[in-house]
Amino acid sequence: MNQPIFIDSWLKLDKKVQKRFALFVESPYFNTNPQLTECIKHLNAAFQKRTMDDFKAVLFQKLFPSQDYEDSKIRYILSDLTSLLKKFISIELDQRTATEQKLELVKLVSELNMEKLHSKEWNLLEKQINSIPDQYQANPLTKYKYYLEAQEQLNAKSRKAYAHLLDASYQLNIYFISERLKLACLNIGHQSDEASQEELALLSAILHEVKAGKFDQSPNVMIYFYAYEMLINNNDTYYFKLSEWLEKNTDLLPTKEVEDIYLLGINFCIARINTGNRDYMKHAFDLYKSGLASKVFLKDGYLSIHNYKNHSTNKLLKLQKLHKPQKLLKLQKPQKPNG
Repeated sequence: MNQPIFIDSWLKLDKKVQKRFALFVESPYFNTNPQLTECIKHLNAAFQKRTMDDFKAVLFQKLFPSQDYEDSKIRYILSDLTSLLKKFISIELDQRTATEQKLELVKLVSELNMEKLHSKEWNLLEKQINSIPDQYQANPLTKYKYYLEAQEQLNAKSRKAYAHLLDASYQLNIYFISERLKLACLNIGHQSDEASQEELALLSAILHEVKAGKFDQSPNVMIYFYAYEMLINNNDTYYFKLSEWLEKNTDLLPTKEVEDIYLLGINFCIARINTGNRDYMKHAFDLYKSGLASKVFLKDGYLSIHNYKNHSTNKLLKLQKLHKPQKLLKLQKPQKPNG
């Protein structure tokens, strides 16, 4: 069935999200066309596994009961709903941290000259960005922007004060270096021969700075440094450094970052197992259990379909039959509400 973009997207939303989108469409701030609201009300009932032509005909009859069918009217309505859905998703699934959202708010109220609101929100932002674990959870790029904003405020009072520029520079370095090491990890085994001399020289300089201890206090840098050294040198020592870091510091980085690191470690174990080192079966399962315990592989209490289908996870499940390690964590289904 050749489904319109909106129908294809709508059917992939769970029921709860569909209901929230319906409320979104009902809001006059976002939508002033009552036909869109009416369409949402009849959407699921009209679909009911009908052919697309029949679905459109049923929907048209609900929306325009006294008119002859016009396909263009339905197409325009579904197109407008697609536009609303994109706005809804950008709000509903905003993945920015509270710190990032607060920073954007502070900058906006500053531009609007709302001095009192700006002062209040800035004080809250300062406490938030310097608290634990927010000082780690906040992306270095966000902290770079924070220190730039702090410098802008300082400039408004005194053009000779540059107290925040060093902090801004340091956070920008952390962001660049951690992202560069992340890319280096992803690039291992893929097009590595195509790296330019300039890229290799830059990576070499970065590794030299990290090894010199200049970023020991930055989880963003050190975790990808351990991962890179583990992968590029096939290094067991850095594998254990990585495992130790994950065991103690999973709350210092955003969940998605930690999940990616776990998978790098698990894939390293699988590579070792494939060379005949069966000791790494236990290490792989320990990492997997640790990831489940810290909930980085879970979404709403369940093992996410992405991780369930992940190539490394499938291999681990097969290896479980051979190794039979200690009992894996049992995933608990969320309790359904009564009624």
